[in-house]
Amino acid sequence: MGKLIKDDFTDLKVSRQRKAQLRHRRDGFCEKCWRPALEKKDGRFAVYCEFHARKQVIKRAKKKGLIVRRNSSKWGKRGERFENG
Repeated sequence: MGKLIKDDFTDLKVSRQRKAQLRHRRDGFCEKCWRPALEKKDGRFAVYCEFHARKQVIKRAKKKGLIVRRNSSKWGKRGERFENG
């Protein structure tokens, strides 16, 4: 077993995965992977990296019924740069 990480999340009554997510967010990384999170205009970091932010936008649009086609090219391909608008 590895060393115990002593920080401000150690004594929280949450799962180890949630603690890892909080550490990722604190350090400026995506909560789902180790890519750097997008930086907001006010200098803070967002929750997700470019790839997972795009996936979240698509998921939210599908839930609201804005996207009905399965393979819409409107959202671009995985390697393209994501821009709002």
